[in-house]
Amino acid sequence: MARSTSTISKLRWLLDFAKPDIGGRPITKLTAPELLDVLRKIGLRGRHETANRLRSTFGTIFRYAIVTGRAV
Repeated sequence: MARSTSTISKLRWLLDFAKPDIGGRPITKLTAPELLDVLRKIGLRGRHETANRLRSTFGTIFRYAIVTGRAV
């Protein structure tokens, strides 16, 4: 599925919020509590909609990783 340049840019912007905490680690090494911690930190800064969108993006990424055999 092709994505527009602006969609890709928005996804990168969202994922940049998680980079300081989980960036560079393989998806198989990430845990749900770690992801929840990232989302809580963002929420504590008042960025509730950003945290919600990032949660959705995490779900999409993990579903793709499971379907393609990159995560269990």
